[in-house]
Amino acid sequence: MKRYLIVFFSLVFLSFSPYCWAEIQTLSHTGIWQTVVDDQSNQFTLSGHENNAALALILRPNESARLNVAIEKEGYLIGDNAQINFSIDDYALTLSKEDVQNDPNKVSFIYPLEGDELKAFVHALTSKKEGSIEFDETRIPLSLKGTSQSITSILNYIDLHQLSDFPAPFKTSVLSETPAPSKSQIDPTPNPPQNLLQASEPKGNETPHHKENLLMGNILLILFVLFIVLTPFYRIAHKYYEKKRQKKQQKLQNQWMEEQIITATHLCMNEIEAQSHILTLKRAALSYQDEYGTWYHTKWVPEIDRFIDSRIKPLLTAHDFLPFYASLHDLILKKIEEVTSDYNTVAQDNLDKARNCCEEDIEKNALALSIKRSQLSFQDEYGTWNCEKWHSERERFLESRIQFVLNEHKLSHYYSLLKESLILKIEEVTSDYNTVAQDNLDKARNCCEEDIEKNALALSIKRSQLSFQDEYGTWNCEKWHNERERFLESRIQFVLNEHKLSHYYSLLKESLILKIEEVTSRSKFIEKSLNDSDQYSPTMKPYDYERFCAKLLRQCGWEAMATQASGDQGADVVAVKNSIRMVIQCKLYSSPVGNSAVQEIVAARSFYDAQHALVVSNATYTNAATQLALTNKVHLLHHDALQNFADRLSEAS
Repeated sequence: MKRYLIVFFSLVFLSFSPYCWAEIQTLSHTGIWQTVVDDQSNQFTLSGHENNAALALILRPNESARLNVAIEKEGYLIGDNAQINFSIDDYALTLSKEDVQNDPNKVSFIYPLEGDELKAFVHALTSKKEGSIEFDETRIPLSLKGTSQSITSILNYIDLHQLSDFPAPFKTSVLSETPAPSKSQIDPTPNPPQNLLQASEPKGNETPHHKENLLMGNILLILFVLFIVLTPFYRIAHKYYEKKRQKKQQKLQNQWMEEQIITATHLCMNEIEAQSHILTLKRAALSYQDEYGTWYHTKWVPEIDRFIDSRIKPLLTAHDFLPFYASLHDLILKKIEEVTSDYNTVAQDNLDKARNCCEEDIEKNALALSIKRSQLSFQDEYGTWNCEKWHSERERFLESRIQFVLNEHKLSHYYSLLKESLILKIEEVTSDYNTVAQDNLDKARNCCEEDIEKNALALSIKRSQLSFQDEYGTWNCEKWHNERERFLESRIQFVLNEHKLSHYYSLLKESLILKIEEVTSRSKFIEKSLNDSDQYSPTMKPYDYERFCAKLLRQCGWEAMATQASGDQGADVVAVKNSIRMVIQCKLYSSPVGNSAVQEIVAARSFYDAQHALVVSNATYTNAATQLALTNKVHLLHHDALQNFADRLSEAS
């Protein structure tokens, strides 16, 4: 290993030793512009960076000057542009993209500067305040403040070190013609006197930096040689003393570990003994036997881990013994198994306790369960009991009530073991449900039939309105059947819901339809009580219908007569009894009666000075007619309800 280290350090030394003699110096730094020189190769770099773009002028001995522009891709959509322009007022240069792009995040462009072109560029760079980089429709401004100081620092350095291999205007001969820079253009450090510069100037091409770097390189070389020579001796000595030290340390470490493990073991065993009663109860609660007598410990094993994490590990951590836990793990498990060995007796006691709690709660709720079973179980037309809803309710009772009872006693893990026996217990306490179910069925039937009898007249009127004979004598009852279905789903369902017996609807529906047909056929066509010549028929003439309505009133003790076909002022029938006068507009229609009938009878009421105005029809009424009748206190009736209305008026008088 040491040999590889020696080779590595040697390579590092050889790789970086040239840099001991090479130094990058900063000549000036003003604003965004900085000038540096590599005093090994005498390369000058004047660079400025602004608005995600950089411009650099590079000067090397005996080579053409080079202008570089780099633009960051993130800031601009430069695309595949092969050329860009750099301009300073009227002065402009076109730069071409470099063939090799070193930075994937930037695009570089280059332009060689020679002779007069270099002079013109330097003059433009130092005489203006701002330049710009342009491509497509994009313009990137670049401040030129500080470029004069940067150029001056290069000229001063060339003059100081007598460098003569640079093109104009950076030749030494040009320097004598170049006016001295102003105080604001040069470094604030004052220049030393000329005679001091001459006194301190080294001979030949050597500079103070060269001497310092040479000395540093020699020192590093001596240190490297010493390192190579002394390393083998150090390695032998170190190996010997290290081996001796490790042997002694290992012996002391083993003794210390034995003592620590013994102490940690006593701590753990004492804690397990202190918690033995709780651990036994937990094991009994979390372990159970199935119907074949096999014990299951799937819930007990995680509880052991929880006990270790909550009690043993914090105890070891408090005494800094946690690193020894792996060595103690088997001893801890063995001790827990030992102190909880009588768990099966406790488990059987807990199972019996859980069973007793559940059965007591089932007995307590026996009546409610029996009612639920009777409500949710019913016989179909073949006498088969349908208990699907009851089974769902029984499952809900087990999962809500029984689980709650077991949770209260912290015995919920026995639920799956007791479930089958608890189902049998529920079936036992609800065994008389069929008697209750039959009682509820009879109750539901009686409630529905009473309500149908109560609405017999309204149903009869609806049947007569919505049933009619066609020209072939066939009765069309489609609208009546729809109305009957609406009555069942709205009124009958409401009655059953009020008595909490809605689950019997489907079982009773057929018998309720027969009941409706029965009560509507009893009073079907009240006109049967009339003489055959005065019976109602949808095909009778309008005047005969007026006479039919007058005859109904006369049967109730009213003096009623049909008016003449013309000149009746809107009243088809005028009836009087006990100083009560009412006028009637009779409409034999096959479609709903509209506003005009209401308007006519309102006018007739004023003309005949009547107290009551009625519109009687075999059909229904439009919503507009109903609203207008309410506003003008006009009664809208079916002819089947005319006699009942007349009797109520007589009784009121």
